[in-house]
Amino acid sequence: MRPMRKALAALMSVFMLSLLGVGVSAAPASAAPGCYGYSCHGYDLYHFGCSYTSTTAANAFSGNTKLATVYNRYSAGCNSNWAEAILTPAAINAGDKMAISVSTDRDSMGTSEEMDAPGPSNTGALMEGWYANVFYSGSASAYSDMVDGTNLTWASVAVYDRNGNPIASNYIAQ
Repeated sequence: MRPMRKALAALMSVFMLSLLGVGVSAAPASAAPGCYGYSCHGYDLYHFGCSYTSTTAANAFSGNTKLATVYNRYSAGCNSNWAEAILTPAAINAGDKMAISVSTDRDSMGTSEEMDAPGPSNTGALMEGWYANVFYSGSASAYSDMVDGTNLTWASVAVYDRNGNPIASNYIAQ
């Protein structure tokens, strides 16, 4: 009889908690993205729940040394693109840094968009430019805000040495 009492007590506890407004619920279903195409420009992909469904990549070299990889990420659910890039260990060890960009010459409304990183983020602007002499030099990847992915986009990376001199760059379209 004791196992029955324990089960009944557990059931009563759940019932009482539900009366108090405290409950146990299943995890919410994954939310739909919060923007699409033109309405995504200038926003952070994580803020709107966008994730990439396709990607293209290019490497930036100085001589035979790979310094960075740039990715042009596309989200079908958001119809948007963003640039993501990462420095190689060789670049990090040399003190190199980078700036990244994603752009489209013609979005679904016929205007140009460009998002750069580092720079302002999550502004909703059509253009977010990076600041002169502000670069990213960390070991994690960095990414830009999104642009409308209706038409062709370009993601680019520019790598600079520790003194701010450009030493490598590349871009990839998608």
